[in-house]
Formats: sequence, C-alpha cells, structure tokens
Amino acid sequence: MMYGFGLGWAWGGLSIALTLVSFSLLVHSIFMISARRTIYLYRRIIIVVPLSLWIIYYCFNNYINDRGLEGLVWWFILIFFMVVLNPRVIKKSNRTVVLLSLLSLFFDAIIRFMSVDLDSILNNYYVVKQNAIFGVDSNVSGVVCVVTGCLLVLAKPKFSKLSYFLHMVALGLLTILTLSKAAVISLFILLIYVFSYRLFLLVVILVLLTSPLIITGFESGLTKFQILYEFKEYLIEASGRELLLGFGVNNFIFSEIDLNPHVLLVQLVVYFGFIGSLLYFTFWVCLFVYCRRRLMVFLVPYTFLSLSFTPIMLPIMCYLILTMIASEE
Repeated sequence: MMYGFGLGWAWGGLSIALTLVSFSLLVHSIFMISARRTIYLYRRIIIVVPLSLWIIYYCFNNYINDRGLEGLVWWFILIFFMVVLNPRVIKKSNRTVVLLSLLSLFFDAIIRFMSVDLDSILNNYYVVKQNAIFGVDSNVSGVVCVVTGCLLVLAKPKFSKLSYFLHMVALGLLTILTLSKAAVISLFILLIYVFSYRLFLLVVILVLLTSPLIITGFESGLTKFQILYEFKEYLIEASGRELLLGFGVNNFIFSEIDLNPHVLLVQLVVYFGFIGSLLYFTFWVCLFVYCRRRLMVFLVPYTFLSLSFTPIMLPIMCYLILTMIASEE
C-alpha cells in the first residue's frame, strides 16, 4: 500500500450570516458582566480544560506539519465563547440561528441546482452536489442540515407546535436536496430517537443489519470500505511518530485510491495521530458528563454521519455545543 500527502478538501465555506450572529452574541455577552459569570466559568472547567488541551495540541500539530491556522478558527471561537458567554444570550438567539441556517441551506440548494442544466443532472446527479456554499460539495451541506436538526430539537420549547412542524418539514426537504444519503438517514435517525427510544433501538438494529446492502448499492458507499481497508494498511506500515502525531489536518491522501480519509475516526488518527485522537475524544466525554441527554440528541445522528463524511468542526457545530452548555445553566 502507498500513502501520500495532499491538501485534501477545504471545508471552509463559512456562512456569513452565522458568523455575524456569532460575533454579535460575543459582543453582547461581553457587556452582560454579572456575578453569575464566575459561577458559570467554574462549572465549565470540566470542559474548558480538555478543550484547551485539544486546541494546544492542534496548534502544535499544525506547527510541526506546517499547516498554519488551518481548521483552528472555530475551535478558538468555541473556547472564547465558553469562557465569556452568558447563557441567557445564546438561549434567546436559538430561533434566529435556526432560521438563518435554513435560509443558508435554501440558497445553497438554489445555487447548486441553478448552476447546472437538466441533461447534466440526468447524466450524473453528482454535478448538483458541487458549488455548495458550505464546502467542497453538498455533503457538507448535509452535515449542516443534521446539526440544524439537532439545534431545532433542542430549541423546540421556543417554537409553537405549528412553527416547529413547518421548520422540521422545511429542514427535511432541504436535507433531501443535498443528495447526501448519510445526511437523510442521520436526520431520520434523529427524529426517531426524539420520538421513541424503543423505536430508535429497533431502527438502529435494522440499519446495522441492512447497512452492507445499503452501502454496497452505491459507489460512494463502496469507497468507505476502500478507505477502511487502506486505513488498516496505514496502521501496519506507518512509523511510530506518524501513528502518534499524524500528518496534519488536510495533509494526507490514500494514494492507492486517491481519496481523503472521509470517515471521522480515520481523519483523526491520520491527521492528528493517536495522541490528538485521545484528546479530541476526551473533550467529548467531558462534554457528555456536563450535558448528558442533550448531547445524545447530537451524538446519535452525528455518530452515524461520521461513518460517511463529516468535518471536524463547523460554525453551526460550534453554536450547537454552546447551546447545549447554556441549556444546562
């Protein structure tokens, strides 16, 4: 097996609207200084410390692999918000962020479908997945859909029943328009989990039993098996330093199949090594201790989604994490 370097995909494409909302929240929270802020910060230590260690390692890993600040911006924003944010501010903004996210996804779909003609779509539907505003293709848009679904579920008390239903229908349609099979299934799993835990277990069992048939029925699914096979070869052939520290974010491709390590676990090990992977998962474990059931609303669909493709961080993921933390306060 051969493996090599490459810039990989650029998952940037940040939503301007969500960025403006984030910074407006930051300015607002800075001016809402109160005695309770200190209490919030003490409670958040359990997640601030592991998050700080992960970010420090991320910086170190970028430095030794000459990656600059690539992928770090929203991790810096996350920890900064975590220290200064007043939970009342973010709770008031949930509906606005959900609406902005849906509008962004709507314009993303329009841009993608308007940029190609009908004949091209009929010949190869993948052309419609290109030109996405969130990243290299609409698979990233699918991730945004699933995270928005999690945020909508958490913010349900702030919506009327009719408004919540209409928002969820709109999100479902926009998810389908991303043409991301993993995103559609993940959103479906999220809705089942919220509706009935027993039904959710049944659906998960059925998905696991039928996943080989589902995956092998699509070319994109077969590539995931190829990636996992190449990953096994990588673990055998890589040096001790490479296994511990990785190659740096977006700095590796499996040259035999000319693919980036789409699967989240493979990304973490190849980009950051076992040390970085351990720090990353330590942060999520501590976040689970802090948020518990609210985090499960995100982890359930995100775990399935991560088996296909998912960026390590996105703006709306940053906001969702802050929402879950604020909901506990």
